[in-house]
Amino acid sequence: MSNRQNTLIRVPAPWQYVIAVVGIGAWLTLNIWSLQRYPVPSCDEALYGATAYNLLTTGSPRIPFYAVLENVNLAIAFGRLFIAGQALFMMLFSPSLFTVRLFGLTGVIALALATYALGSRLYDQRVGLWSALLVSTDWAVFQQGHSGRPDIWLAAGIMFALYLAFGLAEKPAVWRALIAGFAIALLEDIHLNGMHFILAIGVLVVIRLGVQERRWGMVVLYGLGSLVGVAYVLGVHLLPDPATAIGEYQTIVSSEGRAFWETGLASSLLSLMRWVGENFITAQGGLAAVPALFYLPGIVMALSRRDDQRRSLLLFAFVLISLFSYGVVNVIKPNYYALLWRPALTLLGTAGVFWLADRWKAPEHLPGRVQSHLGTGLVALVLGVFVVGDVYLAYKFRSVDYAAYTAGLRDLIPEGSTVLADEPLWYGLKGREMTGTTYLTWYQFVHGASMDDMGMLREAFLSLGPEYVVLDEHASCASGPSAMHDFLAATLPQACVEVGTVEGAWFEPGTVYRCDPPERFD
Repeated sequence: MSNRQNTLIRVPAPWQYVIAVVGIGAWLTLNIWSLQRYPVPSCDEALYGATAYNLLTTGSPRIPFYAVLENVNLAIAFGRLFIAGQALFMMLFSPSLFTVRLFGLTGVIALALATYALGSRLYDQRVGLWSALLVSTDWAVFQQGHSGRPDIWLAAGIMFALYLAFGLAEKPAVWRALIAGFAIALLEDIHLNGMHFILAIGVLVVIRLGVQERRWGMVVLYGLGSLVGVAYVLGVHLLPDPATAIGEYQTIVSSEGRAFWETGLASSLLSLMRWVGENFITAQGGLAAVPALFYLPGIVMALSRRDDQRRSLLLFAFVLISLFSYGVVNVIKPNYYALLWRPALTLLGTAGVFWLADRWKAPEHLPGRVQSHLGTGLVALVLGVFVVGDVYLAYKFRSVDYAAYTAGLRDLIPEGSTVLADEPLWYGLKGREMTGTTYLTWYQFVHGASMDDMGMLREAFLSLGPEYVVLDEHASCASGPSAMHDFLAATLPQACVEVGTVEGAWFEPGTVYRCDPPERFD
């Protein structure tokens, strides 16, 4: 390790402790104040939260919205570790939107700590600390750290997995290899996307320990640990009903628009390039290019720096391999998955900025301290841009009031009633037996009907027979017009009685209907 920098953080002065405490306090205040405001509640975080609540109360990881669908467990692919974590927070606090988002914010803290640990291991504490600060204020992290989705926890798990893998490379040992292999395989039990990073890290282990060090025994032990981890993941997902589980995984993989083997490699890579361009260059009106430019010095360093064991190149290779796997397997590529690569790229970019700054030859007329503080100044500038963006987003969405909006709905829907409503309303409709509107679509799917089969939609609605229905401009989790919404919009005013409408900033007006017994629809 002769070429590795050993820059350490000096013992802080008292005023630096004060700045640290104030900074952490301000970060926590901003995040907790905006936790239920930004972003607007989504369908996915309701699905995960409701599944966690069902696990807590019944022991079954099943989405309660659709419990009336027999022999179907639509949460079969949800990571059990993530669901268990949400359930634990619900047990400690309450089954609320704030609680699941607090669990997400805890994931941000875990991500920052893992980033600091990995940065310190690969480079030095200076890089680790600044990388952790940048990651914890990144705009994408600010958004998804306020979510009930598992992406932020998967990002934290990825950085911790890299920490274990590079630690194994530095200090090979039997127990390290087995534990690292097992722990890294558990990424799949946070979210299915973990597979891409398990693959990429496995390749790094083979290159670093096998090809470079000729420690193939360590590689085999790592593989054995991984097999145990995979066995655990398969066990908790397939049992106690393997047939149903396998059938639903087949549905996930081979349903329309998801069969990646039917897509050519060239088409998949072009799709990946468009996705990367959108998320790392053109998104947010081009502001996404700010962090992307910050990553460039790290890429330059990875391709040119001759550090011992080529850590930077291995880290960049990890990014490329996991992106390639993602691009080929994930035919559908939501933008929020871009978060998963940002921490590693941020770490690489931070190290690259310091590397270039340390090698820049300042003009002789400039004070020497300009040279020594150039890297810190550049990184601090990016940090300031991130913080300004976070404050702007919190201010922009300050009028979001989920609690007030759902309180208005509860005033119109008696406790104990059965209600059909959009999934994000689940947290607010406590004391009501709620079914998500997507139930109607799943009913069609289970019975082999097309999504625009009005007759099957009518059958699904009659089989459910809700006492109340909440209808807004976009029924279910659809972002635009749908046959389901057309059916409900045409049927409810004729067959049900309008009780009232609730409005709220950033929420679509929700009209509540009271429906008579299903015979009224005949």
